[in-house]
Amino acid sequence: MKPRGLFLILAALLLSACQAVKNTTQTSLPTNPPTLLPATQTPIPSQTNIPPTKLPTYTLPPPRPTLSPLDIASSILTELSIDETHDSSPNGYCFWKRIIAWPSEAAQLKYNNQYFTYVVVYCGNQDKPWILVEKWTEENLGYPLTSLLGWSVDSQYLYFYDRIIPDGCQPIGEFQQDLRQVNLNDGTIRSFPITWTGGMAISPDSSKVIYYDRQAVDVGIYDLSKQQEQRLNLDLPVGLEGWFAGDFTWSPDGKSALFLIKYGDACFPSGVSLRRVDPQANKVTTLLERENQTLSILGWSEPNKVLISINKEQQVLDLITGILSTP
Repeated sequence: MKPRGLFLILAALLLSACQAVKNTTQTSLPTNPPTLLPATQTPIPSQTNIPPTKLPTYTLPPPRPTLSPLDIASSILTELSIDETHDSSPNGYCFWKRIIAWPSEAAQLKYNNQYFTYVVVYCGNQDKPWILVEKWTEENLGYPLTSLLGWSVDSQYLYFYDRIIPDGCQPIGEFQQDLRQVNLNDGTIRSFPITWTGGMAISPDSSKVIYYDRQAVDVGIYDLSKQQEQRLNLDLPVGLEGWFAGDFTWSPDGKSALFLIKYGDACFPSGVSLRRVDPQANKVTTLLERENQTLSILGWSEPNKVLISINKEQQVLDLITGILSTP
């Protein structure tokens, strides 16, 4: 085949291919515009079918009026009865102050049947006192009342304890517990192992304390510096149902002491006994016994003579002979 013929054949084939492509493109296009479908949407639930949540309602109390300090003070003073006691050291440099606030009968429930105790001691030009006791205490049967026992003769220490107030008659020596010592140089407090006793009295040189132990039926003498205790037995009448001791009185030299024992009920004693304590001999002797009479120790200024009262009449008792005389 000649080249010219071959060229014509290729040209015809090329035209046929182009026409086929053209026809195919035209027939694939749609003759009408497409119909658009609406977009599918999630339906919103109706809010009218859901009951609203009921929230609890609160009624706020009206605001309380703010009390002024004067109103507070006047309220406290009308509800509480204030009792205040004072004492000073031998050199007049230190001072003891006790404040007790008792609620009135109408305010007992408000204060939970409690009373307030505030005890301080201060010396010289202290900016702030040392606080010994600051508390509320329930006023039940046998409640404690913080009390001053005494000062050391050199004004270096103060001694205090809890006086127990019973529901009924207070016995002659009272009930006492928790003897404590305050160092007046730095305010530190020391406790002594004297927990439940009566009739405590400090010696003239403030080195010892004497008392009695009703349960053990003896007299105790405690050395405050050495922290040692001496016990002396008591001889009581056979078949005695009740007894209490007290009115402990030291001799001028501090080497012996006198005290009383009352027989029977604390409210209605049937007898009384005057006893002498001799620590060196380690014994207690009886000086006087009386029935249905009152007896008290008024003073001991002479070594062998003591001033007493029998049925409210003053008598001088000679401790050596046992003879009574009028002063």
